[in-house]
Amino acid sequence: MISCFKIGEAKTSDVKILSEIENRYRNQKEQSTAHFGQLTITGQFTDSGLLLKILNARSLVSVDKTGLCDSFVKVYMMPTGRFNGFAPVKTAVHNKNCFPLYDEQFNFNLNSDQRLMEDSLILFSVKDKDLFGMTSQYIAECYITFADLIASKGEQIIMSLSRPEYTDSMALRALEHRQGDKQAKDFLKKLKSKSNY
Repeated sequence: MISCFKIGEAKTSDVKILSEIENRYRNQKEQSTAHFGQLTITGQFTDSGLLLKILNARSLVSVDKTGLCDSFVKVYMMPTGRFNGFAPVKTAVHNKNCFPLYDEQFNFNLNSDQRLMEDSLILFSVKDKDLFGMTSQYIAECYITFADLIASKGEQIIMSLSRPEYTDSMALRALEHRQGDKQAKDFLKKLKSKSNY
């Protein structure tokens, strides 16, 4: 999967970031319990792209004092360099519910080259909208590859939600010490805010 990133002076942080994302994806697949809930989707490739359905979530962990969630799902195509011009999409907010039924579908227009890149990832970030709608709190996330969608043949896929663990890996230490690399600094800031540490 790393071959999709340019390896050069300005792009080395992309490789390290992708390496961390691949680790998260592997960890998600190895999870035996879903501490933060589960997300159910279907996905099917068509002649013109991808039809993605976000069906529901189960047992979402509440991040506020009410014990309930006002959740929505935001969807990103990755790596972003393969999907220039693709803006993230999101579901409607489902209020006061830890078992939301989203039941929304999204059509992504993909060219034939994009459809064939089976190592591409889709990131599903589940968030809790705050009372005044000014900010959203991160609940958890999950990933799926195009290869996983192809293998599912349109059947439902249940994914465990997880939060990234901020570890002391070589890749993260390298990112922390990059001078003047805004993308690396932004990635680390988001990772630290999402992790449990």
